[in-house]
Amino acid sequence: MPTTISLSLATVDGPMNVNVVIAVRTPDGRVVGTVPACPLVRSAASSDVTPSLRKLDDKTLAAVVSIIEVKLASEVQIDMLAAGAGISMHHFCRRFKITVGMSPYACVTAIRMVWARWLLVDSSLSTEDIAARVGIGHVGNFRKNFRRHFGINPSLMRASTGQGG
Repeated sequence: MPTTISLSLATVDGPMNVNVVIAVRTPDGRVVGTVPACPLVRSAASSDVTPSLRKLDDKTLAAVVSIIEVKLASEVQIDMLAAGAGISMHHFCRRFKITVGMSPYACVTAIRMVWARWLLVDSSLSTEDIAARVGIGHVGNFRKNFRRHFGINPSLMRASTGQGG
C-alpha cells in the first residue's frame, strides 16, 4: 500500500471571504483530510496594507505548499519556505500566519497529523514507523502532537477503527 501523500490548495468562496484549505490526498487522489485556514476577508483596501502585513498571493502560497509536500517526511525548514516565497523569514512567518491562520510550523504539524491519522486507520504500520514516515523522529513527540491535535492517543484511534498494528 502506498503511504505517501500529496497536498493541494482548495478555496471556498463566500460573499465576503474566501476559505483556504490545504487538502491532504492519497496517491489515488482521495482526500483524507484538510488543514483549514481562517476565512480571509477580501478588501479593496488590501493594497493599502504595508507589505509585511499583506497575505501571500495564491501563486506564492502554492509554491510554499509544494515545498512542504516535498520536504514533509523530513525536516521542513522555515527559512527554506521563506526563500521559496522570496521574502525574509520574519516577513514570511507573519504573512503566512495572516494567509493561513496559523504559523508555518503549526501548519506543517497539522498536515503531518492528518497524514498520520490516515496511516493509522488505513495501514498496519507501527506507531514508531508512522512517526518516522510523517517526519517526526521521536515517537513520544508524535504521540503528544497527535493527542493534542485529535484529542485521542494514536493507539486508541487505531483500536477504535479495528486496525491492528
